[in-house]
Amino acid sequence: MVDITMNRVTIRNSFSEPRHLAYVPSNIVSLLRRIDLAQGGVDRTARDAPALADSLAARSRIDSVIASNELEGIRTEHRRAERLIRDEVVPKGRDEQEITGYRAALDDVIANPHDRITVPRLLHWHRELFRYAGPDVAGRFKRSENRVLNPDGTDRFRTVEARFVEDNVVDLTERAEVALTSDTCHPVVVTAAFTLDLLIIHPFEDGNGRTGRIASNAMLARADYTVGRYISIEQLLGDRRTAYYRSLLDSTRGWHEADHTIWPWTEFFCEVLLEAYLKLGRRLHQTTPAANRAIVVAWLRDDAPMTFSMGDVRSALAGIPPGAIRNALNDAREVGAVDLRGTGRASRWVVVDRSRLRLDREDAAP
Repeated sequence: MVDITMNRVTIRNSFSEPRHLAYVPSNIVSLLRRIDLAQGGVDRTARDAPALADSLAARSRIDSVIASNELEGIRTEHRRAERLIRDEVVPKGRDEQEITGYRAALDDVIANPHDRITVPRLLHWHRELFRYAGPDVAGRFKRSENRVLNPDGTDRFRTVEARFVEDNVVDLTERAEVALTSDTCHPVVVTAAFTLDLLIIHPFEDGNGRTGRIASNAMLARADYTVGRYISIEQLLGDRRTAYYRSLLDSTRGWHEADHTIWPWTEFFCEVLLEAYLKLGRRLHQTTPAANRAIVVAWLRDDAPMTFSMGDVRSALAGIPPGAIRNALNDAREVGAVDLRGTGRASRWVVVDRSRLRLDREDAAP
């Protein structure tokens, strides 16, 4: 990594010297091949079973918001968190406000999957995260130095000085975009390197980890690696938080002296991404009755027209057994959410009250 000094501003990142991204270790090459193969299965699912994909996406969105905030010690009761994410209740207190802020930032990624990652967009995500924290914090680069500490109070790694932050982030986003669009480096490696650099720069007074995770999702989506749409990468990171922080630390050493290696963190990132693809495959091919019910209920709640036939449901929910669809419809009828009118081929299901539909957390996945 070369230090570029312009008007006494030092620019540092993993993209400024080719050797940091060259000579990809063979174990990471193998992981990348498996990830590329798995992405083809995701594309087929989204095309052939859109209702199933939508159900998985709705669950992933909730899991991602909850998990990313819990990594930072921000939490509320799970069922209330889900209602916050669905915009069914008003947030109370700082933690709940930041949960809804992460939801808003993630929704921008979902709605605009192919948009570039730019400095204004990073600031927008941070502004969403801290929209309730006041204008002195939300959507602004840090104005004073911050430290990343170990539990014993020692520095985990050194961040970039506040006066150099903006120039560093501008250069990082521009170089990462070139690497992503020039086909000179695998997109997953670009994403890992970008996330590592952003976390070391540590451009904000608070929310750097969450902004970095949002950026990871966005960069993967921009490169059409869409597993994060259906499986929460944030949740998998939370499940392996010790390895998560250790791999980051291993790749931060020597960063300020241009003597670091991105590969410990990149290997971990690839392992988590592949785990997400494998988890998605299990959910697609080993669904349980509870998971099937959850898919039907989610469709009834979010996508079903006011009147529909059994044929309409089977077409929309390709891959869900007809018996599972009938059972879920009958359950919904019993609670007064839908009604069946007419007989035989002329019969139609009518939505009566979507609010009576209940999707329990434990029903969401096999």
